[in-house]
Amino acid sequence: MPEWIGSDPAQPATPGVVLADRLEGLEWFRDRGRVSHATVLDLGAGEGYAAAYLLDAGADVADCVTNDAEQIATGERLWRHRPIRFWQHDLGDTGSAALAHDLLPEYDVVMALGIVHKLADPLRLLRWAIARTRVHLAIRVPARSFCSKRDRGGLTQYDALAILDQHGLEVTHTPPVRVGWFAIATRPGGQYW
Repeated sequence: MPEWIGSDPAQPATPGVVLADRLEGLEWFRDRGRVSHATVLDLGAGEGYAAAYLLDAGADVADCVTNDAEQIATGERLWRHRPIRFWQHDLGDTGSAALAHDLLPEYDVVMALGIVHKLADPLRLLRWAIARTRVHLAIRVPARSFCSKRDRGGLTQYDALAILDQHGLEVTHTPPVRVGWFAIATRPGGQYW
């Protein structure tokens, strides 16, 4: 883990979130320079800790999207000297022209950590994220088979592994994590540059 995790007095503003849990699974990117010179998109980024973690691993720039103005203000303060940009958007509205205008058409690494299942239509965001993934997609959901938190009856089950497979991504890493199901999926033939 980076030095700033143990020394930074600022903790995530999201109630109940433990920083180590938020970053768990991302170690894979640090191995052998997997994100050297990469562009990163962090969806549901909170204060941008995961994006900063990948910058420490060698990524060049990170764009963070969240709908929480307080998290953005905290992130901009924490990372003001780092190449991290924040955008405030409702991720339930991936068709937003403003969102498309603000972001790059694709990123080497896209992260959707703990956000997909919180939306009324999880597939919409997941498909949108997959379409913007040049090389790797990191995803964390409550379980491999999950339902939207807004689907109170739990009638619609989504199988994250099957969805990634259907969209041409190969799951290359599924480490055991303390919270939820985490996977890194890779686009065959995808390259950073």
